[in-house]
Amino acid sequence: FGLKGKQRRERVEELLALVELPADFADRFPRELSGGEKQRVAIARAFGAEPDVIICDEVLSSLDNLVADTILKLLKHLKEKLGSGYLFISHDLATVASIADRVIVMFAGCVCEEGSVAEVFSPPYHPYTSLLISSVPELRQDWLNDVLESRGAREDLGGAGAPLDVGCAFRTRCPLVVEGVCESVSPPAREIGGRSHHVVYCHREIDELTAASEK
Repeated sequence: FGLKGKQRRERVEELLALVELPADFADRFPRELSGGEKQRVAIARAFGAEPDVIICDEVLSSLDNLVADTILKLLKHLKEKLGSGYLFISHDLATVASIADRVIVMFAGCVCEEGSVAEVFSPPYHPYTSLLISSVPELRQDWLNDVLESRGAREDLGGAGAPLDVGCAFRTRCPLVVEGVCESVSPPAREIGGRSHHVVYCHREIDELTAASEK
């Protein structure tokens, strides 16, 4: 914004205060900052551009759980205070559920499901959404055995896979694949009745997805 001298220094200190860092951090080198402090500086720099939308691509992935939690709380606070929107990209479903308003689940560059947080994380699910949810660790003794059993013999079920030119991108790993259809026809958008634009892209009918999600 063309700021110089005292004005620029004041703006830097204002941004540091925004992310709960002391003003003297403006004179520190990156090597003098912890991982969480570096992330706060990155957030301050992003907000320095006064954006309407900030892209947060795996913004917590390199942080330990305690630091990640404080950064997530900071992002929520700044969203409410400044009114900016986030495009939050993550494999961590718990984090997505805690910060997002709407969710898009993608596999190999293709949209599998989209809707509000409450809708996407409640049955019926797209088969890939179901896989992601089942992969979140649970504090019970047989959780891992149950997950492996549900995946059956498909050892590569969780892989990202390569984009496919035709048909459903998830078909080679899907437990509900429709032989002769999923290979050649793109899945239709199925709106789940009565909800606000909750869409699942799948050849299976909604009642079939519901039954599979409840198993």
